[in-house]
Amino acid sequence: MVAARLGSSLKFSALAVAGRLSEFAQLLFPLMITNSNDFGRQSSDPFTVRFSVSPTSVRSEADFEAAIRALHLVGLVA
Repeated sequence: MVAARLGSSLKFSALAVAGRLSEFAQLLFPLMITNSNDFGRQSSDPFTVRFSVSPTSVRSEADFEAAIRALHLVGLVA
């Protein structure tokens, strides 16, 4: 059995499209996974994501929105 790793994922490495937020988008993805429900779902609005995964973040809501859009663009979230 071969374990999948985020670092070797083509979609994950494609997050360079997020520009200055690429590292943030890479950090946000696992947090979103751990905070999703039993079906892997979670609200997608930036306000809810921000306060469910990192309520004390100094990142703006616009940064969360841009990171979520980048995750969607590369196919990591729908």
